[in-house]
Amino acid sequence: MNDEKEILIAKVFCGGYLLDGENIGHEVIDFFDTDKGERYLYIAPSGNVNDHPNVEAVLLIRSYGNTLGEAVGLACDLENICSPRNKGETLPITYGSVSYNGVSVDKIFAENIYRGEKEGTFNNLSYRAGSFKTPNPKHHIFISMDKTKDEDKRRHPIELICNDKKQWGHQRTYISSVDDPEAYARLKELIADEEKWEEQIETKTVKSVSCGKTQPSFLEIIGKEDDELVFSNLLGHYLSCSKKGFEVFAREILGISDFGPHPTIIRESKHHVDVWIENERHIVVIENKIHSAINGIDPNCSKTQLSKYREAAEDECKNRTVECYLFAPDFNNVDETKAKEEGFEVKYYSELYAFFKTNKSLFTGDERYGVDGHYDEFLIGLERHTLAPAERNERAMLERFSYMIDRAKQS
Repeated sequence: MNDEKEILIAKVFCGGYLLDGENIGHEVIDFFDTDKGERYLYIAPSGNVNDHPNVEAVLLIRSYGNTLGEAVGLACDLENICSPRNKGETLPITYGSVSYNGVSVDKIFAENIYRGEKEGTFNNLSYRAGSFKTPNPKHHIFISMDKTKDEDKRRHPIELICNDKKQWGHQRTYISSVDDPEAYARLKELIADEEKWEEQIETKTVKSVSCGKTQPSFLEIIGKEDDELVFSNLLGHYLSCSKKGFEVFAREILGISDFGPHPTIIRESKHHVDVWIENERHIVVIENKIHSAINGIDPNCSKTQLSKYREAAEDECKNRTVECYLFAPDFNNVDETKAKEEGFEVKYYSELYAFFKTNKSLFTGDERYGVDGHYDEFLIGLERHTLAPAERNERAMLERFSYMIDRAKQS
């Protein structure tokens, strides 16, 4: 008798498949009940879970790299309903009867493209879940496969130490009670912790989006939504155009309450610093890192780009204070310890987004430029970098899912 039990950690909304046209990630159904109030799961990449018959729970995660993930759902009381191995066997369910807001699941995914061809009939459901929970809003549940990296420690993840050095490189990770007893025990403890989870009791249905899809921002249209130079220019522009806005920025973001006269703000032309700010009291160095890491400039990497910038500012300070900051998206995985060693304080885009959103009135309608028609696009760009790629994919999939249902109902 096989007493082995497994917990399946399944990544959601990842991979190049989602970037192919208007494809909808099939796992979007994991987060909604059908019209009959049932909860089905699709486990990427294929849906077939017959090779692992002893799975007792599925933990859905957003992946933030090779070793870190955030839990977004927990399914228990599972019934395997994926297609049988043998062609002669009867399908466990009738797929035409599985519908969301009046549209059958096979019609919802009918426009998906795989390797240049339409997918055809969808018959890849994996489980029917008797229980589905989501993390309590008070708790962000992060999980690290193996020892936590320095850049991930601020999230305080649960560490899973496995015998074969498992990573999130695959879309599925099976944690076995036999092969990975320590990691399995930690997950069982997490699953049993009622404070961490909220049971979804009421039926969660898909809301129709009859107004259509959200229009892409201007930065998305021109392919500059991840461009460091663009965001440095935008930051420099808005900090330059509003004296009052800069005073509040200096106080709330930089922590400088006595900045003094409105400064000169220089973009990249001074020592190649992204944003150089100076007046008679202060020099502020801002390095903006959207994708790149803290780069070394010597062959042995003993001297970094950041130390070079700080040294340049200190050479020019002339009794002025020097403050250095590293602006980074929330999921850039910047090494805060290394940045601190170089004298840089890390500020994440979530803080910048909250500030510029709250203080919009200070940066629009300025006497120098008049009414600003681009500020909302700037906010959209900032918000993008408060989200992990998997979270951005999730938003896009939810929107496409609702849109395809609405379109099918109108056709």
